[in-house]
Amino acid sequence: MTTIQDYTVERGIGALLHFTREDNLASILERGLLCRDVLEREGQSRFNDQYRLDRTKAICLSIQAPNYKMFYPLRQANLEENWVVIGVNPEVLWMLSCAFCSSNAASNAVTAIPLQERMGLPAFMAMYDDWGDNTRDTLGLAPAYPTNPQAEVLVLERIAPQHILGVATNGALAQQRIQQIHPGINVIVSSTYFTPRADYAHWQNS
Repeated sequence: MTTIQDYTVERGIGALLHFTREDNLASILERGLLCRDVLEREGQSRFNDQYRLDRTKAICLSIQAPNYKMFYPLRQANLEENWVVIGVNPEVLWMLSCAFCSSNAASNAVTAIPLQERMGLPAFMAMYDDWGDNTRDTLGLAPAYPTNPQAEVLVLERIAPQHILGVATNGALAQQRIQQIHPGINVIVSSTYFTPRADYAHWQNS
């Protein structure tokens, strides 16, 4: 019988991704990724999304590519900030409690589905279904990419530091700075994580 782990391997999923301000790295590398509820109780107030409509008791990750429809406008609204993309081992998909969202987790189409129904293998596999007229063949997607670029995984518990694969940045200077501040962490330069997916034109009106 197929499991979430089997399907992850079959799809060739190499990483889950979480974008954040570079200033948050020290805490994340020490404590892991924490849900917003925990951070708010500790008095932190700088979040990527000021109005989480999906779930504040979860950590939002994307599969293989960041949600550029959220990441790009966020960077444009905060040009003074340095941003990074954190790579998370896909093992969290089967080791931790996760809910799978075929589109943005805050969308009406997703929030209308009870959380329990968004958990488990069928919900995970549904992230790779065709999306209306946007079929996977039309989009030309590699197997690891969910169909909708805003598809999200909600991790319902802390992601410990040992699950973190490394950090991606968009320039050599940022890479050098992070390596100096956080020696030992794998830091790569990847423009891919800071640009839209190749199929972006198909999703401009969605």
